[in-house]
Amino acid sequence: MDSKPYLILMKKISLILSPFIGLLIFLSFACQKYNPSVESLDYYDYMKIYSRFCKASALEDSMEYEQAIQMMQFPSEHISIRVPKNVILAKCYYQIGKKDSSLIHFSKAFSYGYNMQFLDSADYATMWHDLKKVYRLQHKKYMQSINQSVRDSLISMLDNDQEVRYKIREKGRTPELQREIERIGDENTALLDEIISHHGWPGELLVGDGNGSRQITPSIIVIHGSEEENKKYLPYIIESAGQGKTRWSQAYNVAQNQMWRYRDDKKRIKMRNTFVHEGKLDIRKSYLELHSLATILHGTRYPWPTYQPPTYTFDNGMNLKCRFFVTKFPDESEEEAAKALPALKELRQFMIDSLFVSPEKVWVTDSLVNVAEDNLGRYRFGFYSLRN
Repeated sequence: MDSKPYLILMKKISLILSPFIGLLIFLSFACQKYNPSVESLDYYDYMKIYSRFCKASALEDSMEYEQAIQMMQFPSEHISIRVPKNVILAKCYYQIGKKDSSLIHFSKAFSYGYNMQFLDSADYATMWHDLKKVYRLQHKKYMQSINQSVRDSLISMLDNDQEVRYKIREKGRTPELQREIERIGDENTALLDEIISHHGWPGELLVGDGNGSRQITPSIIVIHGSEEENKKYLPYIIESAGQGKTRWSQAYNVAQNQMWRYRDDKKRIKMRNTFVHEGKLDIRKSYLELHSLATILHGTRYPWPTYQPPTYTFDNGMNLKCRFFVTKFPDESEEEAAKALPALKELRQFMIDSLFVSPEKVWVTDSLVNVAEDNLGRYRFGFYSLRN
């Protein structure tokens, strides 16, 4: 059978269809919405990456650029780390003369919201023209990915919150200003609830990373709220950070705020839900709270790279100790509740070995504590003075 007529026919058909195929491909790219990648990462793995970032930053400061590049060779592009990671890589590659690699990582940083105003044109003169061209393209796409309406609402909420607090610092907490701050707090909480109902927690992926422009941190609204509001919103922030939509620093700040504000001899501050399961310590699930707790016992308020003890401390935590205990609810036997007791010793040892907390600051209660039925969970802890 002669296939020549068939081939001629197929060629004619392809010539007829090719313009339409090209048009379809063009339209598919033209209509494609800019969607930044979202990467899941729990707090345990985030802190491992954060520790590497701290080491790489120190190497860059000491002009050990190639070692810094090696330290930053990890695949994560989580929203908590992706901008500083790519900026450090870009600067280090530039310093060793690899301009193309530098431009690639600057382009990535721009696509994540990094603002070019942080770059000194004198330092990057050899590729300043290319940088500006890439920045304009990436910044336009990035701004299209942000929900500007939610961002504007959060800016207004934060401005109102800060304005009344400035007045209180200047004039003192008068009855009039107290009523005003309570009114603003109620309004902000209502608006935050509405935003969460439509969008989930408004993290950096939704409202912008703020690099070089206004940083939007809605966790400040939570921190300035009541104890119940802190407990209410923390799970939303944790879920959003784990999904790669919010920086983990927002969850850390709220978790530690709960511990700092509500620590006294009478309160028993709970960790998020139950953090020990079936008598075994779940490090990953509890690491955010354990790390936050360790910063208080060390006497510092800021996260530190956990490959070493913190290098700076304040006095606030120096005279505090922490006691972990297990609760027994009215409707269960002592035998059932006691199954959870062995996990406390493992918890204490982890705080000592992995988070460098002094043994005298971490205690466990071997006996059960009877409590009325509530929603605070099985495992709790309280702060006490070292003198007690």
